[in-house]
Amino acid sequence: MKRRAFTAVEALLAVGVVALTAGMAIPMYRTYQARSDLDRAVEQVIQGLRAAQMRSQAGQNDAQWGFNALPPGVLFEGESFALRRPEEDQPFLIPETVTVSGLTEVVYSAVDGIPDHTGDIILEAPNGDSRTVTVESGGVLTSTGIQTPEEGLPFGDDSSESSGDESSVAGDDDVGGDDDTGGTGGTEEADCQDRFVVRPDGSVETTGTVDVTFKALGSAITFGPNGPTIKVRVSASTDAGKSWVDLFGGKDIVGGEVQTLENLPSGTKVAIKSVGRYAWLFNKTYKSNDQTGHVQVLRNGDAAPAYEPFGTQQSVAQFLKSILGADGKISIGQYDAVALFELGALSGAGADFQDAVILMQFSQKSGSCSETDDAKFKIQFNRVENEGTGNADRSVYVGPQAIHFAEDQWIPLKIAGEPVTDLGLVEDMPGLSVQRGVGYVRVLSYGSHGFLGKEIVDARVTFNGARVTSVQNDTAQNATENPFDAVVNDGASGDEVAVASDSGSVLFQTRVTSADDAIMIFWQQALTTSSSSAGASSSSTASSTSSVSSGASSQSSEQASSDPCAASYIIEDGEIVLNEPADVSFHVLGTAITYGIRGPQVPVYFSVSLDGGNSWKSLFKLRSIEGGKYDTLSDVPAGSRILVRAEGRYGWLFQQIAHSHDGSGRVKILKPGDDVPNTQPFLTVSNLKRFMRDHIGADRKISIGKREVLSLFELQDLGLTSDFQDAAVSIILEKPASLNICESSVPDNPNASSVSSQASSADSENSSVGSAGEQVVICHYPPGNRKDVQTLTIDAPAWPAHKAHGDRLGACEEDKDGDSVSNDSDLCPNTALPEIVPTESMLFGRFALTEGSSIFRQGPRKKVSQYTLTETKGCSCEQLIDIAEGSKTYYVDQFPQLLRNMRSLFPFFTVGARKYGCSDAVLRMIVDTKL
Repeated sequence: MKRRAFTAVEALLAVGVVALTAGMAIPMYRTYQARSDLDRAVEQVIQGLRAAQMRSQAGQNDAQWGFNALPPGVLFEGESFALRRPEEDQPFLIPETVTVSGLTEVVYSAVDGIPDHTGDIILEAPNGDSRTVTVESGGVLTSTGIQTPEEGLPFGDDSSESSGDESSVAGDDDVGGDDDTGGTGGTEEADCQDRFVVRPDGSVETTGTVDVTFKALGSAITFGPNGPTIKVRVSASTDAGKSWVDLFGGKDIVGGEVQTLENLPSGTKVAIKSVGRYAWLFNKTYKSNDQTGHVQVLRNGDAAPAYEPFGTQQSVAQFLKSILGADGKISIGQYDAVALFELGALSGAGADFQDAVILMQFSQKSGSCSETDDAKFKIQFNRVENEGTGNADRSVYVGPQAIHFAEDQWIPLKIAGEPVTDLGLVEDMPGLSVQRGVGYVRVLSYGSHGFLGKEIVDARVTFNGARVTSVQNDTAQNATENPFDAVVNDGASGDEVAVASDSGSVLFQTRVTSADDAIMIFWQQALTTSSSSAGASSSSTASSTSSVSSGASSQSSEQASSDPCAASYIIEDGEIVLNEPADVSFHVLGTAITYGIRGPQVPVYFSVSLDGGNSWKSLFKLRSIEGGKYDTLSDVPAGSRILVRAEGRYGWLFQQIAHSHDGSGRVKILKPGDDVPNTQPFLTVSNLKRFMRDHIGADRKISIGKREVLSLFELQDLGLTSDFQDAAVSIILEKPASLNICESSVPDNPNASSVSSQASSADSENSSVGSAGEQVVICHYPPGNRKDVQTLTIDAPAWPAHKAHGDRLGACEEDKDGDSVSNDSDLCPNTALPEIVPTESMLFGRFALTEGSSIFRQGPRKKVSQYTLTETKGCSCEQLIDIAEGSKTYYVDQFPQLLRNMRSLFPFFTVGARKYGCSDAVLRMIVDTKL
């Protein structure tokens, strides 16, 4: 019998087919695996960020939460990853094969859930594919699709080094451009620093007000060798790529096109984008700040690149010949730059970087750049709000040309010693308009919004090298309403002007509707000017600050020798800089600030920054401060730059914020032995509040412990009558208790004591649950499903963890306070029936529990109303007032949105409710809330 078999040729053919299939499948699988890991990484990052935001908004553990995107990806508790509580870490596993760059750490504020940083988290797979997760200012998250590298298009790039690559690196490091000003670059202007710098991401950030002129020198790109021409268009961005405007009318560039973007203020992030497209066969886009290597930047004095042209195209040097010197090097202005785009692949002979060649020229606006020693001023915005047609922005427009200055950008009063004056100003601008005259500055907020709009602006005008001599109101239509009556509110007549006690700044609080508000600030040259690089607000401010700074080092040395437990630090311009790790505690000595003379107390909230003001942490559990309270930050690392901030807020009637590095003069940072503030109240110490008197010695010097620094705040008008008693907080800096070297001088459990006086009845009820070995019955709320409550019996030591989660003592179905509302639904335990509200008499349309039942009564005749305790979640009128006034929170603090709404009630509602019963609006706030 003859048997059929494979021949050698057939076997080889089969092996070849298998090998070919494997050769095709393996790369495809690797690509699939890389993209799968990339997609999984994006999902983990988004879920981690959302989890951090939700926990911050929920106030879990009374802390901030954040997410670190570096593999393996960690959800953490704390104001930063370095200062987190490791035991609370929760992994969101990001594949190790994915590389993370850009923004890598985001922390969300408690209650509000606002991210401390915004930007792009860039995730890249090993094959070059990438995706981007964008964190926006409001906490909104967006992600892009997969962005791939070049995919075999008929273009290449010579990967060898070239002078163009070298020059682009040098250009990034050189802020001011090359010193060689010869050639055709034009006449150079004064050597000021206000022009631009190149950021690491490739964007160009202006450091002064400039005009940017874009000139297209040429474009040469074809689809394949000697193929059809690919059309190229160019766009520009002034916000680092968030939005784009077409250049040259949106037309394809051929060379010779020119367009200027005018009036770009300091801090503008300029980027350019090139788009090449040929039907559906080719469509590529690259930006100067995408860091892909497809854009090179040449500066004055750089050598022209020597790339080989693709096919029969001209060399890039031909496009640059109009700006080449006799030595073959780039000859342009000191503040000019040339961008070379390569839209094809970077691997191959086709990479010639002449697909688009754009010259950028940065010209300075006349009268916008000041010398270091010249008198100048800047405007900082503490508050900007718009209603209706209002369009106020954090910008300043100077003179008849409306030269645009950014917030915190210096505006010259003199240039090279010569005064700068403007012939007028442009009123209708979306910000503050400014006119410089001889010895005065006129500041105007534009109204003309009728009754449909309003603008609320609180702006501080800070001078350097000059001092304020007086402030006058403008006249006629531009007059500010009642600017010197010491009354500030958000009404059209609530304007106010206040000169700082050091005559270094003016606070202009303006509210405009149908008419403008303007003031005239008169100034004189200061005898001495601040040399601080940070720009102190005035010579006197700089003087007082430097006196603190100069004594800081010796004070720290003295502390180290006399008290071995004191942490070493220095004070620089209001910043406390730690020389070693420390436990930093905050002890409230007292607060004394009222709204008007003998008016109601203004609550003050306190926060701290450990990174020089980039991020802030609220202290004392987000509550207003009271004398005797403590809060502690443990194991703060060396090098931390500590700032303190106080905010006084009384409804919509009063709000003022000051921190120790804002240059306003509202904050004093004092060491032991420093002089008291030089104002009238300190001339008679006996007239001060006791918490202040107790810390002033007979020699009129500050008397505090050797480990302490005293922070004093003035949140009302600055002047000779300022008492700096609005908030007095002692900052205690000690060697960390974790080192077991010294005992802390702060009472045990400072966080608990810091809110003990404000503890709700729920807190006091839950404070004692039994000892070890005992069991307690609780009402448990499963995570993610609060409606599916469970009655559990747990060991007493486990109760604190359950309490932090939001569980409650007692069985869920039990009614412990007898108000007919079960424990699981009762937001206000220990409800008293009847309640003591109203304290005077019940008015029409008011409600209260005036009888011994759960039904609210209404009006003077106390008729039965439609509301019951079941609808108000177990809260009486009195308890709702307690929550609104901040004296108690009960269980409402487990619902941050409801708590914020209650706390936002004006005193008109709360005071009236306590006297005459709760209005329908107050009850509806909790009745309409779905928990």
